[in-house]
Amino acid sequence: MSQVGFAQPKEDDYTEAIAKSMPGSTTQFILPDGTRPDILQQDIVWEVEWLDKYDAALSQSLRYAMKTGNEPGIIFLIRSKPEKTKRDMRDALIPISYVRGLGATIHVRFIDVRDIEIGEK
Repeated sequence: MSQVGFAQPKEDDYTEAIAKSMPGSTTQFILPDGTRPDILQQDIVWEVEWLDKYDAALSQSLRYAMKTGNEPGIIFLIRSKPEKTKRDMRDALIPISYVRGLGATIHVRFIDVRDIEIGEK
């Protein structure tokens, strides 16, 4: 039996909802090379990604920071069970700590998707 009319929110839905709560943020900003950071603020460029895709999030955030001159930021979306979330958070923070140890600033937030209110489309 299928649920007609019910769709699970996607990463873009969460990105839009998060951006609305961040003063001075822009989504769907297109860089000269055609790439699109998830959220752009005056000083920080944010990559929004599922926690279990932390490797992609780190490389994307650094790439967007190089292209914009802004500090990199990552917003990790959490949807896993607590034991998996704890392991993924640890695994995500290891390379971030390494990059920070080299003197780089990387802003990091963890947000449980159950705490994000998605508006009607």
